[in-house]
Amino acid sequence: MYLRWAVVVLCLAMASTATAVTSQPGLPRPKLLWSIDDGMEAIGEGVGFVDSFPAESQRAIDLATGRVLWMASNDHRASVLGIAAGHLLVRTWPDSLAAYDLRTGAKQWGVRVAWTDLPGERGIVATGRIAVCVGARELMAFDVASGERRWSRRIETSHVVGGDDAIFAVAGKKLVAMDGSTGRVFWRQSVPKQVDELSLGDDYVYVRSDDVLK
Repeated sequence: MYLRWAVVVLCLAMASTATAVTSQPGLPRPKLLWSIDDGMEAIGEGVGFVDSFPAESQRAIDLATGRVLWMASNDHRASVLGIAAGHLLVRTWPDSLAAYDLRTGAKQWGVRVAWTDLPGERGIVATGRIAVCVGARELMAFDVASGERRWSRRIETSHVVGGDDAIFAVAGKKLVAMDGSTGRVFWRQSVPKQVDELSLGDDYVYVRSDDVLK
């Protein structure tokens, strides 16, 4: 199921770059730059990726101008995972990961991955130039630019999130922090209950269990 919404990009009168804003007292009146009535599957590095339904097309859009950078036919076996280091990362069922140039749409590389589906998650986190995939009982890290496999670690996890330099994974009753570039374990911390959600923000790792943030 795709989440649909109208994307509207506004520009503050005194700002030099396009940004989405809400009107607040004391701020200059925003100016509409462009809009599109479709859902954004991924946003990053100045580009938004639109999956049009039922138009059967996918488009990469320059967020500053609304200009279409490139288009592709819709492949219902594919799912956009995210944007990292100038690449659009795409999962194709049942067992592949591919990277496309964000500005041109040219395919850069593809690898086979034995995926594990996590509830409510896309099965991949990106940290810097490394994409970490959640496989069957292991984490696998690939160089975003080349597709080269950098490291893997045997771990069966229920939740994974990634920051700028680190990967955090829940394994059993432990929260494990790892170096995103090497897979080296920084630390392990016990978690008291079944983890329902894992998230990052303001230099903290948030663990939700039984609707309580620990």
